[in-house]
Amino acid sequence: RLDVATDYHLALLWLMARLESARVGEVMAAFEEAFGDLIPSEHRGTNKSERIKWQHYVAWSRFALVSAGLMGSGGRGVWTITQAGKEWLLENPNADSADLAAFLRQKSTESKSGFQWRGKLYTVSKQSLFSQARRLLSHGPPKEALRYRDWAVFIGDQPVSVKWLFALVTGADYNEFDSPTARRALSRIGVETQRISGAGKPSPPAARQPKGANRVKRRDEFLAQIAEYLPAQLSPQTGHGEIKSSPGRNWLQVAYREFPRSHYELRLARSFDEVAFHLEGKREDNLARLAVLAPHQEELAVALGHSVLAEPWGANWARLTIELPTALWTKDRAEQYAALLARFIDSTFPLVREAFAAVPPRTRGRAGGKPVPTDSADSRVHALLDQRLTQIRTFLQGRSSRPSDEMLCDWVQFCYTFEWFAEGYELFKLIDPSAVNDWFYERTRKLATVCHVRSG
Repeated sequence: RLDVATDYHLALLWLMARLESARVGEVMAAFEEAFGDLIPSEHRGTNKSERIKWQHYVAWSRFALVSAGLMGSGGRGVWTITQAGKEWLLENPNADSADLAAFLRQKSTESKSGFQWRGKLYTVSKQSLFSQARRLLSHGPPKEALRYRDWAVFIGDQPVSVKWLFALVTGADYNEFDSPTARRALSRIGVETQRISGAGKPSPPAARQPKGANRVKRRDEFLAQIAEYLPAQLSPQTGHGEIKSSPGRNWLQVAYREFPRSHYELRLARSFDEVAFHLEGKREDNLARLAVLAPHQEELAVALGHSVLAEPWGANWARLTIELPTALWTKDRAEQYAALLARFIDSTFPLVREAFAAVPPRTRGRAGGKPVPTDSADSRVHALLDQRLTQIRTFLQGRSSRPSDEMLCDWVQFCYTFEWFAEGYELFKLIDPSAVNDWFYERTRKLATVCHVRSG
């Protein structure tokens, strides 16, 4: 009898050893066939999100088993058992639910000093990784170790690529991951990435940029250089934007008449640089347009070679943004930033146009010049929100096919933004962490934690 949720862990692992690989619907059907007589009647009811409880327990069990490296993913919507999962069952033929629960707790404790990637747990220490790296470097640095540009990890006095170290730990091919993924994962075991100078030495943070009035002057000159390079980089479709910058400010903006109260921006903050599209109109308009942009984060990241984040910003605004490490204000960097900003504008411009078509700009009334929403714009916003909420609830009720894990992450953010906290948390529990980028999953996890607390 499957009395509590943890009883489902062992049943699911045993079932996956028999199936090896199956789609979610096939797993649920096979689970009911194999264990239907053990499912208590109270587990056949629905929870607050109107999902069948025992199916929810199976999905949650899969999440716990993936976290421990016993299950994995065979692609979108496909569950698999890993070799580690098969070995655990062979080594523990008489185990019960309590034995597996104890193993999962142990793995959870171990993961605090390691990291997970694509459903597998890596608990290598910084000391053992550096020891392995030193042995390989002692025979002459491999060419992969020297594939770094502005940032590197130092093994003694030798700078090496963070991707090389990540590949040493995981055995992964370089095309399977990017530098931000490697940096985030290795930072969990204490590996720090440092900016390097042209001589291959760590750059002193205090020497990176001038201070005081001279710093402001240099920043103005740097932004002016970007503004000079930018027009030639833009395509004919986006070349009509107005480039704006003010002395003493830390930003350069590109505004388009068709996108009122919004603009593209390159900003030089103290701890990071940013290339972004800022939505600074009415909160409900900003969030509705953000809902159109958010599903495209992954494809933009692939096209631009940088992580792209769509998120609410402050109390009312929203943004589509790339955050970069702070850079030296050189002529070469100005040209690179102009090229990146132009690529960002060209890649997102059709999507932004689509967002503004879905949520048209508000017209202005004659009295006092205050904006008055048109009936069509207002109804379009509500229609979009209703459509998305219906889509989410239909899925949670088991009446539609499973979307991709990236889409589930987008839905969690959408629910968080519009305060549908219970739905957001239920969606998060169905996400396969091995099927999305680590940064995307971690960000979604934080939003889901807030949803869980706010939903009570």
